[in-house]
Parts: sequence; C-alpha cells; structure tokens
Amino acid sequence: MIILIEIDYFNRISGTKETLCLTTGSHYSKDGKTFLPNLAAGLEFDEYLFSRGSSGGDSSSSIGNIVIPNSDGQFDYLDYAAFDGRQFRTYWTESESSTEVFPYITGT
Repeated sequence: MIILIEIDYFNRISGTKETLCLTTGSHYSKDGKTFLPNLAAGLEFDEYLFSRGSSGGDSSSSIGNIVIPNSDGQFDYLDYAAFDGRQFRTYWTESESSTEVFPYITGT
C-alpha cells in the first residue's frame, strides 16, 4: 500500500496558501500534482470505537505524526511555512502504477 498526503500551509512570504504533496512510494502523480518521495511512513495513530479493551464506552483517538525526513535540506524552504490549523488529506493506493486512489484520513 502506498500512502499519499497533501498538506496545506500558509506561505508567510508570498501570503498565499500552498500544498505540499508527499508519498511513501518513489513517485506518484494525481490530478496534476506530483507527490515527492519523502514521506517516511504513513500516519501513525490509534483509534478505538469503544473504550480501549472493552465492548462499550466512548470512542477515542490519539494524536498522529507525519514524519518528513530532511537530512538533505530539501525542505529547508518550509521554515517560512505556517502549518498550524491547516488541513491535510491522505489517500492510499495499491501501487505506484495504480490509477485508483482512495481517501484515507483528513484533518487539521
């Protein structure tokens, strides 16, 4: 399974909304967007329909992490980006050659 993620951010220099597109695969294109192969792993989070370890109670979820490696400095330009409160969208697909893309998780 390949994970695709679109992360909106506010460019504080140009004053515009922009979108960072990443994938766990080596490359992917969707709707005219090129997804960069820099996503370390898919979203890591927990969610429970009922209280953990039971068959009743409240549902719950944890805070997830999106890990973007930057050892080569490719994303240093994002030091002017504001991500707080911005939307992200994730999708999954079976392979890099697949044209079918399915919604996975969205959030802010």
